[in-house]
Amino acid sequence: MATWSDKPESDRSLKRGIKDGMGQAVLTGVVDNYMNAYAVLIGLTASQIAIVAAFPGWVGSFIQVAGAWLARRGVRRKTLIVAGCAIQIAMLPTVLVLPWLFPELAYPILIVCAAIYHAGNHLMQPSWISLIGDHLPENLRGRYFGRRTGLAGVIGFTVMAAAGGVLHWFEHQDLARAGFATIFAIGGLGRLYSLWQLAGVTDPGITPDSERLTSDTGGLLRLWQSNFFRYSLSIGLMFAAVSFAGPFFHVYMLRELHFTYLEFMGNMLAAAVTQAALMPFWGRVRDMSGNRVVIVISGALIPLVPVVWVFTTNYWALFFAQMIVGVAWSGYTLAATTFLYDTVPPARRALATAVHAVLSMSFWSAGAFFAAWLTTRMPTEITLFGETYVWGSQLVAMFALSAVLRGLVAILTLPRLAETRP
Repeated sequence: MATWSDKPESDRSLKRGIKDGMGQAVLTGVVDNYMNAYAVLIGLTASQIAIVAAFPGWVGSFIQVAGAWLARRGVRRKTLIVAGCAIQIAMLPTVLVLPWLFPELAYPILIVCAAIYHAGNHLMQPSWISLIGDHLPENLRGRYFGRRTGLAGVIGFTVMAAAGGVLHWFEHQDLARAGFATIFAIGGLGRLYSLWQLAGVTDPGITPDSERLTSDTGGLLRLWQSNFFRYSLSIGLMFAAVSFAGPFFHVYMLRELHFTYLEFMGNMLAAAVTQAALMPFWGRVRDMSGNRVVIVISGALIPLVPVVWVFTTNYWALFFAQMIVGVAWSGYTLAATTFLYDTVPPARRALATAVHAVLSMSFWSAGAFFAAWLTTRMPTEITLFGETYVWGSQLVAMFALSAVLRGLVAILTLPRLAETRP
């Protein structure tokens, strides 16, 4: 097994951080990846699902600010991490039971439960990033997060595949809700394992110098004027462009293309496997050439993702499109994580994490809210140069619009980014 630090205590903590990622991957593999499918099952419309995809994350991003503030006020980081894990675990049975008991209130119940679920994750994020950053050597950041995310990806696509099989079996028994209860229970066990690993991570605490710097009232202004803001703005704008299509892919597959849960799982698996396989590669590229190379190359691929969905409904063509998703988002996600460590000093890392989350999720949510309104007003055909193109679904029009917006963001923001490493 790789050694991540010459300090035994830090090395043990970093290895636990990798195992935490594996447990968290079980949770996201079966809960986050199938939440939209669950929303389709309980009868939500495409517009409602877009709101469910946007609002909880946006609310949760402000919880990150609260988490950073609590850490600055002396609340131990591990306390915040444990609390966040506990909140997520508690929401899993709630989101299953309440819509069953009150089906007429399924939409608001799902929004509230998803908001609390995401709040738990956001509460712990600033503390987790700050805590791991205290242990991780600068020259190994790319390799470490590439390894962590790659292993998490392997676990994630494995449980995603298993969950698809479970849902497929339960669907054929007319017990789809029981299928979701089963996979969500597996997700809860994954988060419990993650919590156990995090409990063993050493927290050196907040030093007096760090406390002084993080409470500096000019800190926020300096963040806005830094390279950090250019990266965060570029990522936020890309999230907004992605949100015009992102919430609708699952609805399109299940409701309009009539994918079975097995076909649905296979489509998602194509992205997950590709992403996991390429994470170590992007990590090495990042450590050798810097963040800018990774985010520019991967960011230039992101506009291609929705294009395939506009022109075909062929299952294998869409499978290939999801492989492009894996290539693009593996690099983009890695760069979007490691730039925080490179552009912000440790004393302000928790604050910067919270600011970045609020900015990016505000862009995502604004885009998704507008997309929820726009999706029912989009045309199902368009005439260009005397030729009429019919695609038969308003969601396909949203995919086309998202591709154009992603391309504009890539052209306008990626060339302006500077290298983050000193």
